[in-house]
Amino acid sequence: SLPLPVCLETNSTLPKNFEEIKDKIDVFALTLKPDFIKEFVEVLSMVQGEDVFVRFIASRETVPKDVDTYAKIIAEINKNIPLIIEPLKDCKEPLPMQAMAQCHLDDVRVIPRIQWGSIHG
Repeated sequence: SLPLPVCLETNSTLPKNFEEIKDKIDVFALTLKPDFIKEFVEVLSMVQGEDVFVRFIASRETVPKDVDTYAKIIAEINKNIPLIIEPLKDCKEPLPMQAMAQCHLDDVRVIPRIQWGSIHG
């Protein structure tokens, strides 16, 4: 038991391990990895009623239609879960991505990358 809220930032790829610790976490930051959609859905389903948001790192290869698909997946679980799009510097279309996602989710934001070392990435 900690005197402060605990935030877990996770890539959501290990649902069984996540289930073991989820009751000790107050805020969940789930990073959506396109190669692990099944695992992501499993983890997100476990915390859909909790204080949770989803991060998606958009690269040059990401197209708005991809984000539309991911937003639909999140909305099927809970359309009130915020989606944070973090475009890499080579990402050309973050605002169209946001517009597509907003068709399905109530809260979609585009922010600069926030992780250390990501300025060049």
